[in-house]
Amino acid sequence: MCLAVFLSSCNKNIQLQEATQPPPVDSFSVSGLDVGQQSNSFAFINDSTLCSYDLTNMALVFFHKDRSGHYQAGIKKEIDTEFWSMHFRGDDDKHYFADRDNAVVVYNATADSLLKRYTIPHRFRSLKDSFALSCANNSPVLVLHDTLISVISPNSNESERLYYNEQEIAEFRIDPATDTLHYLRSYINKPSNLSDFDFPLGSYCFHHNTVFLIYPQSDTIYSFNRSTNTLLKTAIHNQDFVSPAAFTCIPFTPEYGSCATKYYLHNFRYYGIHYNPLSKHFLLFYNSPVKEVKGRIPTAKDQPLQVMVLDEQLRPVGYHRFSKNLEAGTSFFMIPGKGLAMPLLDEHYETTRFYIYNL
Repeated sequence: MCLAVFLSSCNKNIQLQEATQPPPVDSFSVSGLDVGQQSNSFAFINDSTLCSYDLTNMALVFFHKDRSGHYQAGIKKEIDTEFWSMHFRGDDDKHYFADRDNAVVVYNATADSLLKRYTIPHRFRSLKDSFALSCANNSPVLVLHDTLISVISPNSNESERLYYNEQEIAEFRIDPATDTLHYLRSYINKPSNLSDFDFPLGSYCFHHNTVFLIYPQSDTIYSFNRSTNTLLKTAIHNQDFVSPAAFTCIPFTPEYGSCATKYYLHNFRYYGIHYNPLSKHFLLFYNSPVKEVKGRIPTAKDQPLQVMVLDEQLRPVGYHRFSKNLEAGTSFFMIPGKGLAMPLLDEHYETTRFYIYNL
């Protein structure tokens, strides 16, 4: 496949007003969470129902809204898949679950019955069969009719170094006749310096049949048009961007935790890109290096979540800095007709409050 690649140079560094503190348009709480991972995998079902997957108990949990507008855990559906599988929904409203061996099971909209079990026989050039579909709200697995789209990640520490040789996104054709996901194509080459950082998977959103992808350390948006098979690289020129240092913390050492914490506090990082169909804006979430605080050591609370707002041509519209201590990246999801729901960062997961922003 031949890709036409362009580098945008028209998006100059536009100096905008100082970042504002956006007010939320609404909020709600969710109660009855069993494990922390549930707050990272919420999905909107309808005006009265959310769902989230309990990775450790392999159960899909439905949360129902009461008269006060808050959600409470209700029905739990046990899923016939492996421990720590990933959950995603298709454009057919069915529920899909992928395990670490890339067996994908499909349940109906109510998760009452298992409909199909698919396998992926493909072996990638470098990763071979040591790969996994990478699923999070800022890096979704998409099921569009008969096509599955996903970021590809390694499925073991041993295969991590091979990840950098593979293209970021892969597509598969869903074949119910043979219970197989057939490999179609891959696209978006990784930046040459990506391995200098802390295993940074690409985050992406989908709009107008185009994948818009960003890496945590790079001030560039990669947009792949699936209709024309063309890749466009757009320099963002975020006025807060500071090129991060290489990540030198060594995993599985006593110093790793403190080293990683210090690194993330003092380096710029993008957390994801989302498209808001209400405002027709792209929302690019990030943290800037923390500012020094007199008399004490800075913490994550001193590093507020920020967002750069772009129009549909990826031109800057404005900047916002959130006063609330919000989680970043993997836990945001769109509420149709309202905006993006974003949870508070909290160690207590039994009840979690979400704030909705329409930017």
